[in-house]
Amino acid sequence: MEFPEFARAAALAGAELLCIPTAVPLRAAVPSGVAGQSDTHPLDTRLIPAMVVPTRALESQLFIAYANHAGPHFAGLSTVADPYGRRLAAAGDDAALIFADVAVSTLPQARLDTDYLSPFVHSAASAHPQ
Repeated sequence: MEFPEFARAAALAGAELLCIPTAVPLRAAVPSGVAGQSDTHPLDTRLIPAMVVPTRALESQLFIAYANHAGPHFAGLSTVADPYGRRLAAAGDDAALIFADVAVSTLPQARLDTDYLSPFVHSAASAHPQ
């Protein structure tokens, strides 16, 4: 999920929902304690389900169900996001079962409202003429 190309390619191929099982380790930002010095772990992996997954859903205009391993040393925080970038359901850092209504009937309108994929549709068509 950290890179947009996979989700975009799936959407361009007709995907409506991506199911992403993962086991992202917990890496929380830890202040270094030194003024002007960056954190020892600048990437807080808890930001992936909170920010990256909804962003990928929005920019790729599809639903994403992100199931992350929970437990010692893992971030948990599984989430489901819609094509408007809204989180429909979210778990905490413990094991949980989450549910969300994935209304694929909303995809055509969402794709009209945001239209992030159209530049890629046109560039793919010109790169591979029929």
